[in-house]
Amino acid sequence: MAALRIPEEYKSGLAKLLALSEESAEALLAALNEAPPVMSTFELSSLLASKVRSVPREEIEEITDTLVSLYLSQQHHPDLGNELVEDVCRKMDDSGAQELKLSEENRDHFKNLLTALLKTEALVYPSKAIGVLRDNERMFCNARILTDIRPVFGSSVHVPPKAAVIVHMLDIIYHQGEDLKEFYVGLDADDLETLRAVLERADLKAKSLRSVFEAARLKDLTSD
Repeated sequence: MAALRIPEEYKSGLAKLLALSEESAEALLAALNEAPPVMSTFELSSLLASKVRSVPREEIEEITDTLVSLYLSQQHHPDLGNELVEDVCRKMDDSGAQELKLSEENRDHFKNLLTALLKTEALVYPSKAIGVLRDNERMFCNARILTDIRPVFGSSVHVPPKAAVIVHMLDIIYHQGEDLKEFYVGLDADDLETLRAVLERADLKAKSLRSVFEAARLKDLTSD
């Protein structure tokens, strides 16, 4: 079985989950079971926080991040199988942190709760959607356009220019693997019109495809 490691940032989420009252734990499980598909853990935690009022939003966010991380561990390491929850409990005991210590009284309750939470369909979408969306060699990050005036000199550079042109430099910033890169493309006024038309066409195509989603009863996770 692959060794499970609990990152530091998720230990707090496990501690918050362990500290939930029985009523709050049941409310969290019910809210997850009723949650619609969403693309990000932020969206999911917002939905859960609106349903589970007995738990502060910040704690819901930590718990949600931790659950999504554990769900991903299940997907990336199928050999963990049914041992995942048991392994999490062992790691919590071995951590030495008092807030993660499982007592004989709460161990079975926590194992049953975590098992039930990790089986909820709502965790599937934020776990997989971002990966599907970003499964490209290069991913757009940001863009800006630098605009300047360039003088056009006559036959002699000693004579002040009588004309000039406007040049736009499109700076595309993108992710490639772990690296953040950029490249520049020169544009004139006609190029701006072409780019604007291309973007508008892409928007229209997206709107057209959403009608297909509606007919097929598919939720567009990128529409929000």
